[in-house]
This record gives sequence, structure tokens and C-alpha cells, in this order.
Amino acid sequence: MTGGDDPKRFIGLRLAFPRLHPYMEPMTSSPTTLERAFELARSGECAAVADIRARLKQERHDQVEAHLAGPSINRQLRALCEEARRSDAACRPGSGPI
Repeated sequence: MTGGDDPKRFIGLRLAFPRLHPYMEPMTSSPTTLERAFELARSGECAAVADIRARLKQERHDQVEAHLAGPSINRQLRALCEEARRSDAACRPGSGPI
């Protein structure tokens, strides 16, 4: 490791120059529009892609229609919604075999 690659040196620079470079800023914790769409689909909170779109708009995500416009993304989200519904139904008391 060269002197320029030393992590301790980077931390020292970061403390001395908090606005050193925009690419060195920490990542934000909020998910992107697509990440949140997949989270909602897997969670079972949304029964259909239309519900996901509405929820994303309610949460003020950017360009929801553009992000969810493709047939492939819609197919993936529909499949995850269906899987979450099946999983939820299987976990309910009295819904499985006795």
C-alpha cells in the first residue's frame, strides 16, 4: 500500500476538509425509486404494480412512471407481489394443511 492509499490518511484528510470532494460524501440511507419499488413488492404491502406506483408517488419518489414503464420491470414486480401474497397466505393460521 502506498502512502496515498493509507485509510488513516484518508480519515485525517476527511476530518481536516469535510467538503473534500463530492464523491467522498457518505451515501444517503434513502433507497432509490427502483429499490423502494422492489421493497414494496416483496413486503406484501402492495397487491399490484399500480399500488406500488401510488405508494412511491405518495412517498415523493422521482419519476415513478419513467422508472416503472418497462414490461420487464412490471413483470418482475408483479411476480414479487404474487409471491408475497402466497407467502402471506401460507403464514396465516388455519390456511395450511392440518
